[in-house]
Amino acid sequence: TAIASAGYSPPEQYESDGAQGAWTDIYALSALCYRAITGDVPMEATRRQSQLLRKQTDPLPCLAEMPAVDYSPAFLEAVDRGLRVIETERPQSLDEWLPRLERAATPGQVRDSESSQAGPPASPPATHQTDKRKTGRGGSIAAWLVAGLGLLLVIVWLATQQDAGQSTTSARKSAEQPFTVLVEPVGARVRVLNIGSPYRARMELAAGAYQVEASAPGYATKTETVVHGKAPTLHRMALSRLEQPFTVLVEPANARVRILNIGPPYRAGMELPPGSYRVEASAAGYKTATESVAHGSVPTVWRMALHKAGPDVGERFRDCAGCPEMVVLPSGTFRMGSPSWEQGRGDEGPVHEVTIGASFALGVHEVTVAEYGRFVDEAGYSAGSSCVTYEDGKVENRTGRGWRNPSFGQSGEHPVTCVSWEDAQAYVRWLSAKTGKRYRLPIESEWEYAVRAETRTSRYWGDGVSGQCRHANGADASTDFSWRADCDDGHARTSPVGSYASNDWGLHDMLGNVWEWTEDCWNDSYAGSPRDGSAWLRGNCSARVLRGGSWVSVPRILRSAVRGRYVTGLRDVSIGFRVVRTLAP
Repeated sequence: TAIASAGYSPPEQYESDGAQGAWTDIYALSALCYRAITGDVPMEATRRQSQLLRKQTDPLPCLAEMPAVDYSPAFLEAVDRGLRVIETERPQSLDEWLPRLERAATPGQVRDSESSQAGPPASPPATHQTDKRKTGRGGSIAAWLVAGLGLLLVIVWLATQQDAGQSTTSARKSAEQPFTVLVEPVGARVRVLNIGSPYRARMELAAGAYQVEASAPGYATKTETVVHGKAPTLHRMALSRLEQPFTVLVEPANARVRILNIGPPYRAGMELPPGSYRVEASAAGYKTATESVAHGSVPTVWRMALHKAGPDVGERFRDCAGCPEMVVLPSGTFRMGSPSWEQGRGDEGPVHEVTIGASFALGVHEVTVAEYGRFVDEAGYSAGSSCVTYEDGKVENRTGRGWRNPSFGQSGEHPVTCVSWEDAQAYVRWLSAKTGKRYRLPIESEWEYAVRAETRTSRYWGDGVSGQCRHANGADASTDFSWRADCDDGHARTSPVGSYASNDWGLHDMLGNVWEWTEDCWNDSYAGSPRDGSAWLRGNCSARVLRGGSWVSVPRILRSAVRGRYVTGLRDVSIGFRVVRTLAP
């Protein structure tokens, strides 16, 4: 309570959390006796305590050791003991201290130095007056002592009558100590149920047993009995999280589910406390997936869809020796077609948005003579020998000039030409059976999505034709046609695949070299075309869409949006193809 009176209060009364009791009042009464005996106020207790700690010596003289003090040694020793700085060295109760005082006050024990020297006293004088030297100081001290003992008796009586209803405000205050509850999680609500006032940290409460309730959203409410005594109380409580059902639904349904940051094995509907959980799902033939799931104070149903095992976006691969090299392209959305102001624009509108919903793999190059020849040899396929050619400025359908005719100057690394749409379909069926993977021709929207590689310009290198010499094999100067390119690659017809720079997705010869077959039937515009990246299989299906232009094409044809068509059963020296491998299940 830190209510102190200098000289009369012991050290514990200077401290807000000091333990006080009968020994505290005994100190005060002993200080009163000290003042009555010596005429001086005792040194302040805090100064005595400090020196005692530093020098191991109490600076307050003992009364029993003072010369010429006219009181019994027992009485002085009782006062000295009551003035001890260390509270445990004082009498701890009035019952312990009073016998010492009573023995000291027994008649015949009071010392008078002068009378003891003069011998037995004579008969009392008739005047009843006492020698001032003998009685002036002693009488005064006796009066002080009687008053002090009277006060002591009053305190004893009050102590026997004390109860909660009769205590004074200061007595109640001295019995109250700080009471604090710390709860995990921080911010939980705390209530002390058996008091009238709301809880607050370090609130002062009398000694007793208290019912403490702690609660927080998502946690189970908890009640504990806390015994509070004569010292400050710091009580800790930890709440348990409320558990809720936790379920993971995975596609495919036979996938294995593990929760990586808990011990027990996963089971559907298992009850878990709120928190973040690392969920792993795996299945044969699918990529293992791990996701973080936030679980709260309500049931959780979490859905996961696994992807078929396969290469990542941008990764190149071959499914067999001699198979075409493939690169994985991302899913995405783009604007297909060309705007009305684009130079050279034909059947390329209206411009529309198409979404490619799943990643897929596209050939890095067109299928080569060597790759196609392996198919013909292994499958025993009859590819025919009739092919439309361009000789001496003429267009002719010649027999004996098929895909393998060396007079075309094509080595094994050149793109295969003189293949019909049916020939290309036969090749992808054979390749699918050989590898166990699903190969096919590109869908027209996939092809334009791939050639653009997220560009919006008329060509993947820009809007102008100046980049053609670096990126595309167009109309060669060595041909006998009237159109000419500004650059000559040294080849009269096709160039070996990969001779020119790729687009941003690593695809070579998407413009120029050879026209490429797609899956789609021919339609004169995009009105009514699919927007989901699927093949358009309505319209004139006896002719299929060609994309990309060829070594014959003039610069206005070598654009990302350009379209062509050709009858499915015919072969042409400027037409080849590349393949797609499906990655999605």
